[in-house]
Formats: sequence, C-alpha cells, structure tokens
Amino acid sequence: MAITLRSNKGTALTYNELDVNFSSVFYSASLSSDLSQLSLYYTGSAVQSASTINIPLNPYTGSQPEVAGNVGELQFKLNPTQFGGASAIVYDNSTGVDALVLGATTAATGEKLRVEGGDVYLKDGADFKIGTDSANATITYGGTTKDLILRNNFSDSNANIELYNGITPLLTVTGDGKVLHRGAANTLGDFVISGSIIFGKDHGNNYRSKLFTWDSGNTRIENNVGANLLPGNERGIILEGPHNAHILMGIQSTTGNESFSIISAPPSSSAEPTYNRMVAHFAADGKVGIGTTTIPTGHTLAVSGSIHGFSNLNISGSAVITGSLSTLGSLSAQLNGFIGGTLSIDEIPTASSTTNYNFLVAQGYGQVVKQIAAAPIPQGGIIMWSGAVHQLPPGWNLCNGSTYNSVVTPDLRNKFVVSSNNTTGTPTTTVSGSAVSTGGDIAHSHGDNTNPHTLTFAQMPSHNHAYKDSYFIEYNNPGVGANAAIGGVDYVGGTKYKGSGDSDTDNRYVYWRGGTTASTGNSTSHNHGIDSDFHLPPYFALAYIMYTG
Repeated sequence: MAITLRSNKGTALTYNELDVNFSSVFYSASLSSDLSQLSLYYTGSAVQSASTINIPLNPYTGSQPEVAGNVGELQFKLNPTQFGGASAIVYDNSTGVDALVLGATTAATGEKLRVEGGDVYLKDGADFKIGTDSANATITYGGTTKDLILRNNFSDSNANIELYNGITPLLTVTGDGKVLHRGAANTLGDFVISGSIIFGKDHGNNYRSKLFTWDSGNTRIENNVGANLLPGNERGIILEGPHNAHILMGIQSTTGNESFSIISAPPSSSAEPTYNRMVAHFAADGKVGIGTTTIPTGHTLAVSGSIHGFSNLNISGSAVITGSLSTLGSLSAQLNGFIGGTLSIDEIPTASSTTNYNFLVAQGYGQVVKQIAAAPIPQGGIIMWSGAVHQLPPGWNLCNGSTYNSVVTPDLRNKFVVSSNNTTGTPTTTVSGSAVSTGGDIAHSHGDNTNPHTLTFAQMPSHNHAYKDSYFIEYNNPGVGANAAIGGVDYVGGTKYKGSGDSDTDNRYVYWRGGTTASTGNSTSHNHGIDSDFHLPPYFALAYIMYTG
C-alpha cells in the first residue's frame, strides 16, 4: 500500500486513487494497559479495508532485540539476537519498596530481598554484612579451619547476638560475654540456663547425666501424698547420674586440707546470700566432719551435736561423739570408740515362758549384738538349715570347707554325720576300724556266691559222641586205602586175643568203622539272678551351716 501523488502521476487523481490515499492515513493510536504495545488504526474505505498495526514498545533502538518474559522479570541475553526473561528473578515494588525476589513473584511488606526454594552461597572468606559500615554485623565462613563466625562489629556491652523462635527469645550472647537462655536477665549471672542440662559421652542411658531443678509439680521426687521425702519447700536441684553409674566429686590435693563441703546460709533479698553454717565437711585426707571442720588427731569422723540412728551404726575407725548417741538398731565398732554423751539402746524384754528366750548374741562383721528368740550358739556350732542356702542369717556360713572370719568350716556336702566316740581333741569315730574324722566310699560290692543251679536238657550245649564199630580181627594190617578197613586198624597183639578153642594165633589187628552219635542239647542261654537294691534309707536334704561369728 502507498499514497499516489499527483506530481508523481502527472495527471489529476481519480476518485479511487484519492480514496486509497485517505485510507492509508493513520487516524488514531493507543497504548496497551501494560504499556508494552502501540496500536495504529487505518480509516478504511470501499477499496481499502480498515486495519490496525501493532508495534511492540522496545526500549532499545536500532538492531537490539525486543524485551522478553513477563512484567518485572530480569532480562538476560538468550542468544546473539534475542533476550530472555528470568522468571525466578523478579523486580517487585507492589509494597511500595523496590525489592528483588528470587524464587517467587512478590516480596512481603518491608522486604528488599526475598529468596525462596534455594540456597544463598558465599565463597570461603566472604562476609555477609548487615548494617552500616560503622556498626555492622557479619556472618563469615571459611579460613584454614573452616570457622563459622557471627560477629557484631559494634563494640558495646549492650550489643547482643540473639536467637529467637518467633517472638520468644531462645539464646542471647551479650556484648560483655554473658550467655542467657530463654530471656533470662543478664543480672542473674554470666551463664544462665532456664531448664535442664544434659551432658555425657553420648545421650544413651549408660552415659547421660542430667542437672535440673524440681518442684512439687515434678512427681519424680514427691507429691505430698503421705510422708514427704524431703522436709520444707518442695523445690530444689538434682544432679542425676547415668544408669548404674557413680557420681563422684574429685579433689586435687597435696596437703589434705582441701575438701568438698556443704554449707548453708539464710536467704538474701539480693540473691547473693552469705554462707555462715557448716553442714558437712569431707576433707581430701579422708576425714569427715558433721557440723564441724575440726577432727581430733587420730580420728576420722567428728560430729558436732547428737547422733540418732534408726538402723545399724557401723564404725570401722575411731570415732569421738561429744553428744548423745541413740540407736534403735545395732551398733558395731571394729576399733576403739569413745562416747562422751549418752548411749541409749532399747530394753531387752524378759522371757515370757521357759521356751521363749530373748538373748543378745554377737553378730558377724563387727556388729555388737542382736536380740534373737533362741538360745545362743557358740562360734563353731553347726545346725541344719532348711532355708535358701544363699540367704543365711548373719554370722552363719555353709559347711563347705571354706574359711570365714578365721574359722575353717568342715566340708559336709553330700555327707552323713557320725557321732564322735572320743572324749578329747578333734572329734573322731572308729566305725570303720581306726579313729578317723572322715571316711566311707560311695562304691560298694556284694561279697557272696550265687545260688546253685542244675542245667536243664534245653540249657545243655549242643554236642555228639564218637564210637568205633568193629567188624573182625585178622593177622595182617592192610592199612587204610583200597580194599582196606573202612575206618581204621587197631593192633591188639599176637597172643592176647585168639579165636575159639584158643588155637588161632593170627588175630593181631581189629578192623573197624568210625561213627558219631546224633547231636543233642539246645545251647539255650540262661543267667543267675542276684538280688540287689538301693542301700540308702529315705532321706531329706538340709544344709549344714556353722556359726563363724
């Protein structure tokens, strides 16, 4: 399409040419709502239909390609002649703030950079800076040791590094080096934990230890039902060791004066009490003081005040008690003991009958006395025990040949006891002939013959009998062979056997035929019965136990 000019034609224009010229003129133009396109409109006529030409608005001029992608997408060179639109990198100012959005389409209010669905990577040694140059914070990773460093470059004791979960403070590191947990005040201490502490080689039960506080709401301790485990306010602190493990307090000492001590103080409004009372003192040299740190020379335990016991009291060293000593159980001392106060022991009731006795007897392992309702048994006495062999009374041990408390027990396992017949020395018996303490043998024999027995016909071994059948007597010995005697020849002499009339002198050899009788007997087996039985009377197993002290 073109405009026909009269100067170019050289003659007047026709009506049709004039209409075409007017139809080729743009009568109107408009912009698209997103400002990406310019539309030009033709008038149109009977000879030229109305039309529109759309022109993309390219910010570039000349031969540069047109923009690509959607509104706000970052442009990049797709190929030598085209641009591409980065859909994951978007400019957004919908909140009134210029923002760069990665992995999304819009930013939230106040955001200038938003990253979704990916990582932000800083090369080793690079800093991620927050704030102004004069007072900024940095996050740095790398270096030779690959450290992760969070740094507040503002040098002020109030410049904290804080970790939050929503609006809840979790951990705060103050500018002066304090570490605070769960919003604790920085005036409480330098390292404040609000909760329990778990520590150990690993988190398994065999190594896990726990330090925590408790109160009446923690039913692991007590719940005010019945007698309280602890008096006073139901709150405190617990150091809980691993399963089946020890809790130790180590003291490094060269003089022995160092100690682990428990001291007390009245509460203070300033939360900084002054301790003024000694509760217990455990010195590095092994000496222990209750209520005192002064242990007299030559002694290990010192108690400032009275001692009251609900059970046994066993002291293996020296003890000095300057107050009263009261016990409802047994009191045992293996070495010297000095009581400067009062020793109180419950009264032993008298016997209620001739068969109901109440005795004080010595106990094993250094205990002084124990009341029993039986006659006392001296050291070395043996009784039979019907209870479990691993649950013997104190001071008693099995008679198995072992030594207990310097007393040798006889080995009575699987043995009967024979009464001694001597009147002095070690018990012996002569039931086996000579005087011995032990004897006998499990093995035995029967010293007697079996009953006589006559064999029956059936019990006789199968057998037969050989015999000679004589035929006649002759002078000559023909030998054994053809035309000879069938079985054999026996020489009987020249004159001993003669014929009738005693005139025949040629009877020297007897010719005979050998044979055997028929077999008889069945070779049936038989045996000889011997009466036998167990030679033990009815028995019941009991344990022999000895009182060894």
